[in-house]
Amino acid sequence: VLASFWATYDVPLPEEAQALRLALGVRYQGLEYADVGETRIVPRSPVVNMGVQMHKGRYTVAVGLNNAFNERDFLYGAGTGGGSFPGPGRTAYARLSIALN
Repeated sequence: VLASFWATYDVPLPEEAQALRLALGVRYQGLEYADVGETRIVPRSPVVNMGVQMHKGRYTVAVGLNNAFNERDFLYGAGTGGGSFPGPGRTAYARLSIALN
């Protein structure tokens, strides 16, 4: 089972700021085995991502957190060795975008 849910909410702002968008997402990947014999289960937990974007004219500024609650998550099973690859912990990001039109 792979489930993903995202919701966004646009906050009305004065005309000069144009738009503020809040985003919240949850991702969950269900049961997966780490070996061919299906004896080792890869541990899973829901991962929450969140962010804020501000739009003004040609510019967009965004900041956010991936894996906001720093849950221990594994990306996939390694196969023959029976291990699994850990996913990243809490990660912050910032982005500036400029529209060229």
